[in-house]
Amino acid sequence: MGLKTPIGYSPLYLNFEGWTQLRKVVSGEMADKDWIDSFLFSSTKSDAELKLKILDINLLYYFLEGKMLWEDWPSTREGKAGVLLGYKFEDFDYDISGIKDEIFNISSYMGEKVLEYEVKYKIPYFGVSGYFVDVTNQSFL
Repeated sequence: MGLKTPIGYSPLYLNFEGWTQLRKVVSGEMADKDWIDSFLFSSTKSDAELKLKILDINLLYYFLEGKMLWEDWPSTREGKAGVLLGYKFEDFDYDISGIKDEIFNISSYMGEKVLEYEVKYKIPYFGVSGYFVDVTNQSFL
């Protein structure tokens, strides 16, 4: 589930985007196969659970808008060019349990949690933004 919304008035906008899973935990199955040349020597399947949080916030400033881009544009054409500065946070939390293992055709099962994996990104960024359209038929130039 997520939300994405801009707040502001031209030429300055604050953009916010946030995402998380709908259920408390998203679950599924993870498979892993190990090969030596063309021989499969190990195959495992595990139960996997994922929790995630994503947040992106940025400030966008359009320094060129509309007719300021090119004076000889027809009145039906619009355009904007701008810069943005932002921050993105991502948190992925995986729990792996219940390994069903087969090595050299011998099967085994371990039911407890075998792996916890967490990835966090904290990324400041900057960029450029822009668009150019013909407003009579909404096709891009």
